[in-house]
Amino acid sequence: MLTSINGYTCDPEKGLIFGKRLKRPVGRVNGRGYVELTNGGFAGLAHRLIWESVSGPIPRGMQINHINGCKTDNRISNLEVVTPSENLSHAYRTGLATAKGESNGRAQLTGESVRFIRSSSESTPRIAELLGVSRRTVSDVRSGNTWRNIA
Repeated sequence: MLTSINGYTCDPEKGLIFGKRLKRPVGRVNGRGYVELTNGGFAGLAHRLIWESVSGPIPRGMQINHINGCKTDNRISNLEVVTPSENLSHAYRTGLATAKGESNGRAQLTGESVRFIRSSSESTPRIAELLGVSRRTVSDVRSGNTWRNIA
């Protein structure tokens, strides 16, 4: 079943969007991995357009989640409307997002500084002073309690 929205023709079952001539799917994968569309004054994301072509406007404050985690799989059966919190939880559960190491917004160290801590013969207080972290942080790295993902 083809639907039309914002000057595009959508095939929600296949997750494809076509321009006016219906010859080939339109859109390109952007830097975040989503299929992005531009058409004159309209710019948008394919998954949102496909959702809206079938279900109407996305409720305020809600997001469209790719159930299988593949951001280019825009089949309507792979899309669901969720809260931002549910979307983020899904990303962590499926491995799309990670908070390990330097990816953690609260990280005080880098992989390089962790390797320095582990290889250094300097005292824990001296390393803590050099890196501007607590002695406990240095001790936890040395004992392997934290930063286990860095060899």
